[in-house]
Amino acid sequence: WQLIFSCFSLCALVKRCLPKSIGKESEELKLLYYKVGVDFDRVGDVICHNTKKGNIEIMKYCRAQEEEPMDKDFELLFDKKEGNVLTDLLANDNGWFLVSERFREIILEQFNTNVQFFDVKIKEVQSRSILEKYYIANILSTVDALCLEGSEYSAFNIPNSNHQVYSVRKYCLYENALNGLDLFKLTGEHVNCVFCSEKVKKMCEERNITGMSFSVVRQC
Repeated sequence: WQLIFSCFSLCALVKRCLPKSIGKESEELKLLYYKVGVDFDRVGDVICHNTKKGNIEIMKYCRAQEEEPMDKDFELLFDKKEGNVLTDLLANDNGWFLVSERFREIILEQFNTNVQFFDVKIKEVQSRSILEKYYIANILSTVDALCLEGSEYSAFNIPNSNHQVYSVRKYCLYENALNGLDLFKLTGEHVNCVFCSEKVKKMCEERNITGMSFSVVRQC
């Protein structure tokens, strides 16, 4: 009995001394990835509107293709009565990735990605004052990484066509297709969505980059 008790005591001691990570699922060691969006839970933030939508392509700066700068007379408008708090990622009705100067600098200096930046004029409708140093970030890095089998989605048939459109509620990405990118989009019809690595999320939180939401995505 003394020998048995000693064995149990030794096992307990070894278990306490082992690193906590041993024995856990290997997926806990994976880097996490996130779908990036505007934080609409915030109250009072600036929201930019495009009043000349008929004059631009609806997917311009959203389709992960190299683009030309906007016409110098183009401007986005916001009403401070609707919201007056400036964020580093500005909400807008074009679906553009509108970033502040300090967020732009972090993207350029810290993240593995390919992005075009374009100056954009943003004007307050009442005072006609102009916001300085905001940019349209045209993210060019793309990966063919959508895993439909692990995603939650709905499929819709296009009339008079064999093609289907997928509306994804929760994304799952192929881990081995992400190529170490920090900020990227998916190829195909989901190109308007922006995704990021855990490095981006942590740095945005550390630097207090405002206006962003992060929804963790599955990996397979």
